[in-house]
Amino acid sequence: LSESFHQRSSPNLQLALRFYESGAAEGHLECTYSFGYLLLRQAVELLAERAPGEDRRTAVEHYLTPKEQAWYESTAAQGIHFLRVAADRGLADARYQLGRAYMAGIGVPQDVHAAYEAFQFACNSPVIVGSQEQHGNSQDWIKSGGATAHARASLEAGNILFSGFGSGFPSQQELEQAARMYAIASRA
Repeated sequence: LSESFHQRSSPNLQLALRFYESGAAEGHLECTYSFGYLLLRQAVELLAERAPGEDRRTAVEHYLTPKEQAWYESTAAQGIHFLRVAADRGLADARYQLGRAYMAGIGVPQDVHAAYEAFQFACNSPVIVGSQEQHGNSQDWIKSGGATAHARASLEAGNILFSGFGSGFPSQQELEQAARMYAIASRA
């Protein structure tokens, strides 16, 4: 896709958002995920435009106008909602993105334990590789193991464990679990 697709005000992005929103309303899993992801990405890009290099809280509190703050919070919350719907239906990528949102505090309170849990769920989720319509019913094609979301989620979960859940002092058990998570990531 062209670079203009990724700009928040791009006609291509607005068209994609309408397409994915329509698909999400019809219950299509990948559209639900993509709609949530793009909404969350728009919110993050606003922060990056207004306050490059600043942490999220500083950017929201000091660099956004009240109107932009309201837009950011609404868009991020809506993105999280659609990611949760897709995650609840078992999509590993959605669970991975929820983990990233919890790590950064985008659309949800920053929570390393919730992030770890989301990454763990992503590691153990089946991978949806497509959909098919059969006799009026949408069915997801599921393939187990080896997907990029599993590898990324395993790596992130390992990083959280290795850091001792942000304390800097991991226990022996956390270090051993981190090593297992890194091994999973390396095989995917």
